[in-house]
Amino acid sequence: MDKDLAVPTPQVLRRVAALFDAPVQEVLIAAGFMTEEENRPLSPTRESLQQLSNKQILDEIRRRTAGDLGGPPIPVRVDGVLHSPDGPPTVFVSYT
Repeated sequence: MDKDLAVPTPQVLRRVAALFDAPVQEVLIAAGFMTEEENRPLSPTRESLQQLSNKQILDEIRRRTAGDLGGPPIPVRVDGVLHSPDGPPTVFVSYT
């Protein structure tokens, strides 16, 4: 996707899909937000989210949003540990 072009919002992508009477997934693929592989139906042999570790899920989210220019990365808290892309994980202790 050209860096000089504005990134369409989800609402615009839904409108484009409706205008062309196309599935939203086709528009996402054409716009470069999704790959053909990501659009394939899940097979019973593919891992479910419950089988993945939190780290694997976070790594996949980071991979998919690597080129996202929507602002600074958002820290994510998993099992009491704050994962921030610009620093080491921070552990929170609860005394409740």
